Amino acid sequence: MVHALLAGLAGEGDEALMAAGPHFQAEQLLALERLEERLAAEKLRRLAVFDRMGGALAVRSSSTKGFLRTHAQMSQGRANRLVVLARELDRLPVVRDAQAAGVLSADQGEVLARELAPVDDPRARAEAAVLMVEHAPRLHLVQVRQAARQLHAHLVPERDGEGVGGGRAARPFQSWVRLSQTGTTSDPFWVVSGELSPLVGEKLRTALEAAMGTPVEGESRTHAERMGDALGVVTDLALGCGALPVTGGQRPHLTLIADLDALRARACPAHPAL
Repeated sequence: MVHALLAGLAGEGDEALMAAGPHFQAEQLLALERLEERLAAEKLRRLAVFDRMGGALAVRSSSTKGFLRTHAQMSQGRANRLVVLARELDRLPVVRDAQAAGVLSADQGEVLARELAPVDDPRARAEAAVLMVEHAPRLHLVQVRQAARQLHAHLVPERDGEGVGGGRAARPFQSWVRLSQTGTTSDPFWVVSGELSPLVGEKLRTALEAAMGTPVEGESRTHAERMGDALGVVTDLALGCGALPVTGGQRPHLTLIADLDALRARACPAHPAL
């Protein structure tokens, strides 16, 4: 069935997609996104079972994370995230089932897993999950996160030193970014993921759009590719301005090691005299 589905999708060539129009493509993109998320939920369910039964040891791996890193060629960061998420959703089968049914998006499921899995009381955890699954489809992701954090604040006991007056204050939104190196040794690349506060996100968008500029005639890069190149420009400016804090006794910099003969064989585009 999977092979038939993939063959059918591949059979729709670029010309056919162009002829079908943007509305058709938009519907298909959203459908494929939901299909991918539903498959991800099923993968996480199976990963949780594999982890619970100690499957990694049976295939001569030290841990489930190690199994994914070795046999699935995953980066350490991605393997860690998948195993943690699988374990969290294993405590929230209602959330996982809702994602598998296409009711929740993967991002909604991950938010609920992060905020509700730490609830120790099984009944309270299950009731909170049912409540969020019921309302989440009608809420924006930001609203889902806020509601889940409020539930977390009420249901997770306060640890020593947290809050005042016996209550745990709801955590303010905290921007986060994760960089994961992946690819192969000869062809590495980085994966960027994260969530930004409205102010930080607006700052980054403004900086990237300024560095991106307007597309020139004949531009072949997509908007996302231009944004990626603009991020490189912005980081170059930040590293070159001399205003970043000193780290480890020296300012942030890059060290490039190259063969002298190779450098002599190529002219520098910025300084041809070199």
